[in-house]
Amino acid sequence: LLLARMFESNLKENREEALALLLTECRKEGARHPKTAFSLVQLALSETSGSSETRVRLAMLASSLGSWVGEYQAAHHWADFAREHLPNTSAEYVEMLGNHGFMYLEQRQHALAESCLREALAICETQGFVRERLSTKVRLAGVLLHTMRFDEALAMYDETLRDGEAHQVPNLPAVRAATSYNSCLVRCMTGDWRQAETLGQICMDSSKDLPVYQWLAVSPHGLARYRMGEVEEGIRSVTTGVSSTAREKLPRYNQIALDFAAIILAVEG
Repeated sequence: LLLARMFESNLKENREEALALLLTECRKEGARHPKTAFSLVQLALSETSGSSETRVRLAMLASSLGSWVGEYQAAHHWADFAREHLPNTSAEYVEMLGNHGFMYLEQRQHALAESCLREALAICETQGFVRERLSTKVRLAGVLLHTMRFDEALAMYDETLRDGEAHQVPNLPAVRAATSYNSCLVRCMTGDWRQAETLGQICMDSSKDLPVYQWLAVSPHGLARYRMGEVEEGIRSVTTGVSSTAREKLPRYNQIALDFAAIILAVEG
Protein backbone atom coordinates (compact mmCIF):
# COMPACT_ATOMS: atom_id res chain seq x y z
CA LEU A 1 0.00 0.00 0.00
CA LEU A 2 2.85 2.38 0.88
CA LEU A 3 4.59 1.70 -2.45
CA ALA A 4 1.33 2.30 -4.30
CA ARG A 5 0.89 5.67 -2.56
CA MET A 6 4.49 6.67 -3.32
CA PHE A 7 4.03 5.77 -6.97
CA GLU A 8 0.72 7.63 -7.14
CA SER A 9 2.39 10.76 -5.71
CA ASN A 10 5.27 10.54 -8.19
CA LEU A 11 2.79 10.03 -11.01
CA LYS A 12 1.02 13.29 -10.20
CA GLU A 13 4.29 15.24 -10.01
CA ASN A 14 6.18 13.73 -12.97
CA ARG A 15 3.51 12.14 -15.07
CA GLU A 16 5.30 11.31 -18.36
CA GLU A 17 8.54 10.33 -16.66
CA ALA A 18 6.69 8.06 -14.24
CA LEU A 19 4.64 6.48 -17.04
CA ALA A 20 7.74 5.88 -19.15
CA LEU A 21 9.58 4.27 -16.23
CA LEU A 22 6.61 2.08 -15.38
CA LEU A 23 6.24 1.03 -19.02
CA THR A 24 9.90 -0.05 -19.18
CA GLU A 25 9.86 -1.95 -15.89
CA CYS A 26 6.52 -3.70 -16.42
CA ARG A 27 7.51 -4.80 -19.90
CA LYS A 28 10.55 -6.49 -18.35
CA GLU A 29 8.76 -8.03 -15.37
CA GLY A 30 5.33 -8.69 -16.87
CA ALA A 31 6.16 -12.23 -17.97
CA ARG A 32 7.39 -13.10 -14.48
CA HIS A 33 4.77 -11.29 -12.40
CA PRO A 34 1.82 -10.54 -14.72
CA LYS A 35 -0.78 -9.90 -12.01
CA THR A 36 1.38 -7.41 -10.10
CA ALA A 37 2.43 -5.65 -13.30
CA PHE A 38 -1.17 -5.39 -14.45
CA SER A 39 -2.26 -3.85 -11.14
CA LEU A 40 0.46 -1.18 -11.35
CA VAL A 41 -0.31 -0.34 -14.98
CA GLN A 42 -4.02 -0.18 -14.25
CA LEU A 43 -3.36 2.21 -11.36
CA ALA A 44 -1.24 4.47 -13.58
CA LEU A 45 -3.87 4.59 -16.31
CA SER A 46 -6.67 5.31 -13.84
CA GLU A 47 -4.71 8.24 -12.38
CA THR A 48 -3.94 9.86 -15.75
CA SER A 49 -5.74 10.96 -18.88
CA GLY A 50 -4.99 11.86 -22.49
CA SER A 51 -3.51 9.99 -25.43
CA SER A 52 0.23 10.60 -25.31
CA GLU A 53 2.33 7.93 -27.01
CA THR A 54 3.54 6.64 -23.65
CA ARG A 55 0.03 6.35 -22.26
CA VAL A 56 -1.22 4.55 -25.40
CA ARG A 57 1.65 2.08 -25.13
CA LEU A 58 0.87 1.60 -21.44
CA ALA A 59 -2.74 0.87 -22.42
CA MET A 60 -1.46 -1.74 -24.89
CA LEU A 61 0.54 -3.34 -22.10
CA ALA A 62 -2.50 -3.28 -19.80
CA SER A 63 -4.50 -5.09 -22.48
CA SER A 64 -1.84 -7.76 -22.91
CA LEU A 65 -1.30 -8.32 -19.19
CA GLY A 66 -5.02 -8.24 -18.49
CA SER A 67 -5.63 -10.88 -21.12
CA TRP A 68 -3.13 -13.18 -19.39
CA VAL A 69 -4.55 -12.79 -15.88
CA GLY A 70 -8.22 -12.97 -16.82
CA GLU A 71 -9.09 -9.27 -16.38
CA TYR A 72 -10.98 -9.32 -19.66
CA GLN A 73 -13.29 -6.33 -19.21
CA ALA A 74 -10.40 -3.99 -18.44
CA ALA A 75 -8.19 -5.56 -21.10
CA HIS A 76 -10.85 -5.16 -23.81
CA HIS A 77 -11.32 -1.54 -22.72
CA TRP A 78 -7.62 -0.70 -22.99
CA ALA A 79 -7.29 -2.50 -26.32
CA ASP A 80 -10.17 -0.40 -27.67
CA PHE A 81 -8.60 2.78 -26.27
CA ALA A 82 -5.25 1.97 -27.90
CA ARG A 83 -6.83 1.12 -31.27
CA GLU A 84 -8.58 4.51 -31.31
CA HIS A 85 -5.17 6.18 -31.28
CA LEU A 86 -3.25 3.85 -33.59
CA PRO A 87 -3.14 3.68 -37.42
CA ASN A 88 -5.37 0.79 -38.50
CA THR A 89 -2.59 -0.67 -40.66
CA SER A 90 0.08 -0.65 -37.93
CA ALA A 91 1.66 -3.61 -36.19
CA GLU A 92 0.42 -2.22 -32.87
CA TYR A 93 -3.17 -2.17 -34.15
CA VAL A 94 -2.76 -5.81 -35.18
CA GLU A 95 -1.49 -6.63 -31.70
CA MET A 96 -4.61 -5.16 -30.09
CA LEU A 97 -6.91 -7.01 -32.52
CA GLY A 98 -5.02 -10.14 -31.54
CA ASN A 99 -5.64 -9.43 -27.85
CA HIS A 100 -9.36 -9.08 -28.54
CA GLY A 101 -9.30 -12.36 -30.44
CA PHE A 102 -7.43 -14.18 -27.68
CA MET A 103 -9.80 -12.90 -25.01
CA TYR A 104 -12.91 -13.72 -27.01
CA LEU A 105 -11.52 -17.23 -27.34
CA GLU A 106 -11.04 -17.44 -23.59
CA GLN A 107 -14.58 -16.12 -23.12
CA ARG A 108 -15.93 -18.84 -25.47
CA GLN A 109 -17.06 -16.28 -28.06
CA HIS A 110 -15.47 -18.24 -30.87
CA ALA A 111 -17.05 -16.46 -33.83
CA LEU A 112 -15.91 -13.05 -32.55
CA ALA A 113 -12.45 -14.45 -31.83
CA GLU A 114 -12.06 -15.85 -35.33
CA SER A 115 -13.34 -12.63 -36.90
CA CYS A 116 -10.81 -10.46 -35.01
CA LEU A 117 -7.93 -12.78 -35.74
CA ARG A 118 -8.68 -13.16 -39.45
CA GLU A 119 -8.90 -9.35 -39.72
CA ALA A 120 -5.53 -9.09 -37.98
CA LEU A 121 -4.04 -11.78 -40.23
CA ALA A 122 -5.24 -9.97 -43.34
CA ILE A 123 -3.47 -6.77 -42.21
CA CYS A 124 -0.29 -8.77 -41.53
CA GLU A 125 -0.36 -10.27 -45.03
CA THR A 126 -1.00 -6.90 -46.66
CA GLN A 127 1.65 -5.03 -44.66
CA GLY A 128 4.24 -7.81 -44.56
CA PHE A 129 4.33 -8.11 -40.77
CA VAL A 130 6.15 -11.38 -40.01
CA ARG A 131 6.32 -11.36 -36.20
CA GLU A 132 2.71 -10.29 -35.82
CA ARG A 133 1.58 -12.85 -38.42
CA LEU A 134 3.11 -15.64 -36.38
CA SER A 135 1.48 -14.49 -33.13
CA THR A 136 -1.87 -14.11 -34.86
CA LYS A 137 -1.69 -17.59 -36.40
CA VAL A 138 -0.91 -19.14 -33.01
CA ARG A 139 -4.07 -17.54 -31.64
CA LEU A 140 -6.16 -18.45 -34.67
CA ALA A 141 -5.00 -22.05 -34.34
CA GLY A 142 -6.30 -21.87 -30.78
CA VAL A 143 -9.75 -21.04 -32.10
CA LEU A 144 -9.53 -24.02 -34.44
CA LEU A 145 -8.50 -26.21 -31.50
CA HIS A 146 -11.37 -25.09 -29.28
CA THR A 147 -13.91 -25.56 -32.07
CA MET A 148 -12.72 -29.16 -32.49
CA ARG A 149 -10.91 -28.61 -35.79
CA PHE A 150 -7.90 -30.52 -34.53
CA ASP A 151 -6.24 -31.34 -37.85
CA GLU A 152 -6.47 -27.71 -39.00
CA ALA A 153 -5.11 -26.51 -35.65
CA LEU A 154 -2.11 -28.85 -35.73
CA ALA A 155 -1.37 -27.91 -39.34
CA MET A 156 -1.43 -24.21 -38.46
CA TYR A 157 0.82 -24.68 -35.43
CA ASP A 158 3.32 -26.63 -37.57
CA GLU A 159 3.15 -24.05 -40.37
CA THR A 160 3.68 -21.21 -37.90
CA LEU A 161 6.77 -22.82 -36.38
CA ARG A 162 8.27 -23.49 -39.81
CA ASP A 163 7.53 -19.88 -40.80
CA GLY A 164 9.23 -18.56 -37.66
CA GLU A 165 12.31 -20.73 -38.12
CA ALA A 166 12.59 -19.76 -41.79
CA HIS A 167 12.57 -16.04 -40.92
CA GLN A 168 14.58 -16.42 -37.68
CA VAL A 169 12.28 -13.91 -36.00
CA PRO A 170 13.50 -12.31 -32.74
CA ASN A 171 10.63 -13.89 -30.81
CA LEU A 172 11.33 -17.41 -32.14
CA PRO A 173 11.65 -18.93 -28.61
CA ALA A 174 8.16 -17.60 -27.79
CA VAL A 175 6.78 -18.92 -31.09
CA ARG A 176 8.36 -22.32 -30.47
CA ALA A 177 7.03 -22.40 -26.89
CA ALA A 178 3.51 -21.33 -27.91
CA THR A 179 3.20 -23.76 -30.82
CA SER A 180 4.62 -26.73 -28.92
CA TYR A 181 2.49 -26.02 -25.83
CA ASN A 182 -0.72 -25.78 -27.80
CA SER A 183 0.16 -28.79 -29.96
CA CYS A 184 0.78 -30.68 -26.70
CA LEU A 185 -2.75 -29.76 -25.59
CA VAL A 186 -4.20 -31.09 -28.85
CA ARG A 187 -2.29 -34.35 -28.47
CA CYS A 188 -3.56 -34.71 -24.91
CA MET A 189 -7.12 -34.17 -26.13
CA THR A 190 -6.69 -36.85 -28.81
CA GLY A 191 -4.85 -39.30 -26.54
CA ASP A 192 -1.56 -39.26 -28.44
CA TRP A 193 0.49 -39.37 -25.26
CA ARG A 194 3.93 -39.98 -26.78
CA GLN A 195 3.64 -36.95 -29.06
CA ALA A 196 2.17 -34.91 -26.19
CA GLU A 197 5.16 -35.77 -24.00
CA THR A 198 7.62 -34.83 -26.75
CA LEU A 199 5.90 -31.51 -27.48
CA GLY A 200 5.59 -30.67 -23.80
CA GLN A 201 9.31 -31.24 -23.36
CA ILE A 202 10.09 -29.02 -26.37
CA CYS A 203 8.00 -26.26 -24.77
CA MET A 204 9.77 -26.65 -21.43
CA ASP A 205 13.18 -26.57 -23.13
CA SER A 206 12.24 -23.54 -25.27
CA SER A 207 10.89 -21.40 -22.45
CA LYS A 208 13.73 -21.14 -19.94
CA ASP A 209 13.46 -17.34 -20.15
CA LEU A 210 9.67 -17.38 -20.54
CA PRO A 211 8.41 -18.63 -17.18
CA VAL A 212 4.75 -18.29 -18.15
CA TYR A 213 5.12 -21.20 -20.56
CA GLN A 214 6.91 -23.21 -17.88
CA TRP A 215 3.87 -22.76 -15.64
CA LEU A 216 1.47 -23.70 -18.46
CA ALA A 217 3.25 -26.64 -20.10
CA VAL A 218 4.17 -28.57 -16.98
CA SER A 219 0.58 -29.87 -16.51
CA PRO A 220 -0.14 -31.37 -19.96
CA HIS A 221 3.44 -32.62 -20.09
CA GLY A 222 2.89 -34.22 -16.68
CA LEU A 223 -0.38 -35.86 -17.75
CA ALA A 224 1.35 -37.32 -20.81
CA ARG A 225 4.13 -38.72 -18.62
CA TYR A 226 1.55 -40.17 -16.23
CA ARG A 227 -0.32 -41.84 -19.08
CA MET A 228 2.94 -43.31 -20.35
CA GLY A 229 3.64 -44.96 -17.00
CA GLU A 230 5.81 -42.33 -15.29
CA VAL A 231 3.26 -42.09 -12.50
CA GLU A 232 5.15 -40.26 -9.76
CA GLU A 233 6.81 -37.81 -12.14
CA GLY A 234 3.52 -37.12 -13.89
CA ILE A 235 1.63 -36.46 -10.66
CA ARG A 236 4.43 -34.20 -9.44
CA SER A 237 4.38 -32.18 -12.68
CA VAL A 238 0.61 -31.72 -12.72
CA THR A 239 0.68 -30.66 -9.05
CA THR A 240 3.36 -28.11 -9.91
CA GLY A 241 1.17 -26.77 -12.72
CA VAL A 242 -1.81 -26.34 -10.41
CA SER A 243 0.21 -24.56 -7.72
CA SER A 244 2.16 -22.35 -10.18
CA THR A 245 -0.90 -21.06 -12.04
CA ALA A 246 -2.72 -20.47 -8.74
CA ARG A 247 0.27 -18.63 -7.26
CA GLU A 248 0.64 -16.40 -10.32
CA LYS A 249 -3.13 -15.73 -10.41
CA LEU A 250 -3.74 -17.14 -13.91
CA PRO A 251 -7.33 -18.38 -13.47
CA ARG A 252 -7.92 -19.74 -16.96
CA TYR A 253 -4.72 -21.75 -16.97
CA ASN A 254 -5.31 -22.87 -13.41
CA GLN A 255 -8.61 -24.35 -14.60
CA ILE A 256 -6.78 -26.27 -17.31
CA ALA A 257 -4.24 -27.56 -14.79
CA LEU A 258 -7.05 -28.62 -12.47
CA ASP A 259 -8.71 -30.48 -15.35
CA PHE A 260 -5.52 -32.51 -15.84
CA ALA A 261 -5.33 -33.15 -12.10
CA ALA A 262 -8.96 -34.35 -12.14
CA ILE A 263 -8.14 -36.85 -14.90
CA ILE A 264 -5.38 -38.33 -12.75
CA LEU A 265 -7.64 -38.43 -9.69
CA ALA A 266 -10.32 -40.24 -11.70
CA VAL A 267 -7.82 -42.85 -12.87
CA GLU A 268 -6.33 -43.26 -9.40
CA GLY A 269 -9.80 -43.62 -7.90
